[in-house]
Amino acid sequence: MPTHSASDGQPITFDRDFRVWRYGAAHAELELRTVPDADQDTIVLRFHHVVGVKLRTAYRPLEISVAEPVAAAEMAQFCAVTPKWRDRLHFLTLTSQTGDGFVVCGSYTATAYPPGSDVDDRAAPGSRLILGSGTR
Repeated sequence: MPTHSASDGQPITFDRDFRVWRYGAAHAELELRTVPDADQDTIVLRFHHVVGVKLRTAYRPLEISVAEPVAAAEMAQFCAVTPKWRDRLHFLTLTSQTGDGFVVCGSYTATAYPPGSDVDDRAAPGSRLILGSGTR
């Protein structure tokens, strides 16, 4: 499970292999998943209302942090986010030994699915929300 304290803005660290699973531009949703492991839960990170990304194909370990103000300003410029919308978005850095990236999104969740679960069923039996940002 992750090491985190999301309520106080501290980094969230997952000591697992993550891969980019899908990105749907039409629905503005990005999904990263842990590499399947018969003995461990599958963790699915979903970023909703995505307005910009810079990604690696793989992350291990994965640390998700709220971007520092200077980095957030650079992300906003890169993504052409106007000041009007800036306070409604999450500016997140993705840090790993395999490389860094970022996501600018409206909300995000992390859900754990027991081995053998249908990970595409967001309400699969035994699944549990381990992190939720809410919306801004």
